[in-house]
Amino acid sequence: MMLWAALGLLVIGALGGALLARLGWPFEVLASLLPQIGAVTLLFALSTLMLGRPGTAALALCAAAICGWGAREMFTPRDAPVLDRDVRVVWANLLGERDAFRRAMRFAVENKADVVVFAEFPTGMLEANWRAIAGNYVHHAGGPSIAGVQVTVFSRLPLSDVEPLGISWRPNRQGLLLRVATEAGPLAIAGVHPSVPTIPSAQRARDETSRVAFERTHAAGVSALLVGDFNTVSWSPLLRDATSQG
Repeated sequence: MMLWAALGLLVIGALGGALLARLGWPFEVLASLLPQIGAVTLLFALSTLMLGRPGTAALALCAAAICGWGAREMFTPRDAPVLDRDVRVVWANLLGERDAFRRAMRFAVENKADVVVFAEFPTGMLEANWRAIAGNYVHHAGGPSIAGVQVTVFSRLPLSDVEPLGISWRPNRQGLLLRVATEAGPLAIAGVHPSVPTIPSAQRARDETSRVAFERTHAAGVSALLVGDFNTVSWSPLLRDATSQG
């Protein structure tokens, strides 16, 4: 009886995450956990097979296969590296840590980045201090200079047309849109860091903020790049819909 109850929970988790994520919270949260559910289900299948329950093990393997199908983007081959470039952009979520800011800027310098985009920039830093750490990245936009903006940009190249991105019913702006002047022409960069979907309203805010960022990036009228911490996984309905549009 215990085995069947455990198997039932795993099947519900697999089906909920793989097939019902479009219904929203909490199924969309289950979708984020599909790799973990799949791993536990595989261990369950192996254990029940060793206990002489091949039928139960086979059902568990089917549930694991559903998890793999639901998170199939995990197994997509990586794109080939770009050998020639006009601009290099570094993205990082600093989680509010000053040491992370220093390390990220050092990484940007070592990798000859032109633009650095951050989420969760550390609060309470004096402008003289963060400008000293930024060094040659003298062009700046977003937080902490613009109150309530969750994205910060440092650049070696001139910036223009800086505009916060957000949704009307959220007081803070969880994204930033701007243009960078490159040798190959203007490049629009959108950075976004929406809410963590812990409750239904937070998922709604995350999805609406992300969709605004997708739409504004598509409508930029020039070469454009969208970067961010979307607080979701690559196989979520939100990102599947966005990437299907290019």
